[in-house]
Amino acid sequence: PGMLSTITVSNPAAGANLSYPIPTNARMLIRGVRFLLTTDANVATRTVRVLVNDGTTNLVMHSATYAHLASTAMIYYFVPSLPAEIDGTDVLVPFAPALVVPQAYQINTSITNIQVGDQISAVRIYVEEWIEE
Repeated sequence: PGMLSTITVSNPAAGANLSYPIPTNARMLIRGVRFLLTTDANVATRTVRVLVNDGTTNLVMHSATYAHLASTAMIYYFVPSLPAEIDGTDVLVPFAPALVVPQAYQINTSITNIQVGDQISAVRIYVEEWIEE
């Protein structure tokens, strides 16, 4: 088995999506992705997606069914084997089980109608990791 770890990712700039590149010589089994999205007061309905891609082609794309409105803070959990659910400020989104991602791929968000003051923060990526020589 690989090493279980939690990766803390720096917050992207306000109004920007998240992008985390898989490091060189690493292979990761994605166990989950968690982040807080705080939206500004601009009226727009945001739709949140997490993608895994090679910079060009998506390997997977998972969308939350929640319509994220203005001036709202919600914590998104993209986790395998969970049903889609909204519970208070938590949005649970099913994610691909047993997704092993090689080096040079990326984990990204794609938020429809993202506004200049929207902020992604408290990003955690839960992985099982192998280092290849």
